[in-house]
Amino acid sequence: MLSRITEFFDKLFERETGNALRYRCIYFFGLVIHAFFAIAFFFLEYDELFIFNCISVAMYFLGSVLINNTKMTLFWVTALYIEIVFHGVFANVLLGWSCGFSMYPMAIIPLSFFVTYMDKTIKRPVILSTVAGVLNIGIMLTARIYCYSNEPVYNLPTEIARLLSSLNMVMSDLILLSFALLFICEIRTRAALLEEKNIELNYIANYDRLTNLRNRHSMIDLFKEYEKDTKPYCVILGDIDDFKRINDTYGHAAGDEVLRRVSAIILKNTGDNGIVCRWGGEEILIILNGTNDFCYDIVEQIRLDIQNMSFTFERREIRVTMTFGFSDYGEAMSVEKLVSIADAKLYKGKRNGKNQVVTS
Repeated sequence: MLSRITEFFDKLFERETGNALRYRCIYFFGLVIHAFFAIAFFFLEYDELFIFNCISVAMYFLGSVLINNTKMTLFWVTALYIEIVFHGVFANVLLGWSCGFSMYPMAIIPLSFFVTYMDKTIKRPVILSTVAGVLNIGIMLTARIYCYSNEPVYNLPTEIARLLSSLNMVMSDLILLSFALLFICEIRTRAALLEEKNIELNYIANYDRLTNLRNRHSMIDLFKEYEKDTKPYCVILGDIDDFKRINDTYGHAAGDEVLRRVSAIILKNTGDNGIVCRWGGEEILIILNGTNDFCYDIVEQIRLDIQNMSFTFERREIRVTMTFGFSDYGEAMSVEKLVSIADAKLYKGKRNGKNQVVTS
């Protein structure tokens, strides 16, 4: 049950698909109110109001069915607004201002701003709602002056007039309460969407999409943090052996798959002990927290796992190895210098046969 309610509200606040559902809810709410008034006025024998509300029920039913047509959205929104305003005027003229039917036209002013702004198919929603609101106030002010200058058509018993006034107050308050809840939910939805977008943008700015490793740009601030910290750490620079041959032999798609699989192995072994970055091309930079021996064991395990890895790509088995240059915090004061030292050791390993971790 709870999941169905959650799904309903998710659809209600989807900017692209939620408009029709919102209008349908509003039209259904209006249909229920007017159906109630139609029944009440039938028993009270107020024929004009009974007929008006029957026509309103038919309009609301038709609107709830046809509101899916986005080309007609503005028409049905306008029809809804006009119906509520003129129902308020008509009921006030027939029954008197004290019955409280003027509350409905006033209640829909803030709701109209919210609904039209949420609908992308409606152009200039603020201007449109402002003009409609000003006309609404003008019409209701004129109706008020008329009602106080003329006697109502029907002289209601005091009890019925009070009952209608209380009922209309509750109904109009419910409309305003619904608007407030919609407004709060919309703010929360927008805030969640903004947070989602910020996370996505942060990922795009700081991570490599192919490997899910950090990119080189994101490492600058992290370098400064490591240099300020007094805890031991090691910097390792690795390079996939003969990567150009892999691309030339199996194609770039195979090379991408190698990068993905190698990166996954490094991330698995590194865990929470450090950070991993795609330094450039097939080069991967690893910063590990811990002593020299502890970090070396992790890197050696990474090398062995990559060496033992094999996978089939387009019916061809691919195996790769990787060479690492290893430096620790005692060799330099800055991370950039350690990267340079690790780079020199890496190329020493390349010259001496590859597939090894070079520490000196």
